[in-house]
This record gives sequence, structure tokens and C-alpha cells, in this order.
Amino acid sequence: MIKYLVVWTIINTNASGGGTNDDYEAFASLAEARDKYIDLVHHEDTYSATICTIVESTDYEPTTNHLEEV
Repeated sequence: MIKYLVVWTIINTNASGGGTNDDYEAFASLAEARDKYIDLVHHEDTYSATICTIVESTDYEPTTNHLEEV
């Protein structure tokens, strides 16, 4: 079951005029989500990155336990 989303914004240095690109990836465990988050934080073009839980969604089941130990 999907419990976490990592969402991020990358500064687009290849496009004329710059800009940003937003993206996300879904994860079943907090450990996997943290791995992705850490990778993003160390990328020089990352503008922002966040780990989120599913509270309400049309795509995913809500997470009932928002705190998971790693």
C-alpha cells in the first residue's frame, strides 16, 4: 500500500529562460521515501523536496498510521 509521497521541484537549467519542473514519486515505506528525499536534497538543481503522507486522495488510500518507525 502506498503511504508516502515525495514531491520536489527542480530548477530547469537546460530550458531557455530557466523555470522549474515539479514531480512526485509514491512509496510504501518511510525508509524508501527518505532515500529518495536524501538523493534529491544532495542534487544541486533541487529547489525544494518534501515527504508527505496520504491524508485524503482520489488516487491512494488514506494512511491511518502517520508515524512509522524506520
